[in-house]
Amino acid sequence: MDPTDMHNMRMERFQAKFKSKSKVIAISDDLAKKYLFGKSLYLFSLHNPIRKLIHRLIYHSWFEKLVVAVISAANVAMCFENPLLDENSPRQITLDILSYFFAFFFTIEAILKILV
Repeated sequence: MDPTDMHNMRMERFQAKFKSKSKVIAISDDLAKKYLFGKSLYLFSLHNPIRKLIHRLIYHSWFEKLVVAVISAANVAMCFENPLLDENSPRQITLDILSYFFAFFFTIEAILKILV
């Protein structure tokens, strides 16, 4: 099943459940099948420019490809982990820096998806 179809099914169920309580708006023509509804964390309304910007970023065609590429890079980096390696070796230092980068990237991704 296509992710867009799954999104539409979830949206239809949400609309049926909260039909009288919630407004639904489309953000742009190119994202016509992607909708915002309700409030995000009770902070960002439907018309909040920050929420619209994050929504546009999350549903951009390259965002999911970037996430998959970073996941793949994290898996490759994990292949090079070795508990017997000296902590001060250049390889271990590089892997530690990469681990922090991956943790930061995935934290930002999660925050953005929660805010939408």
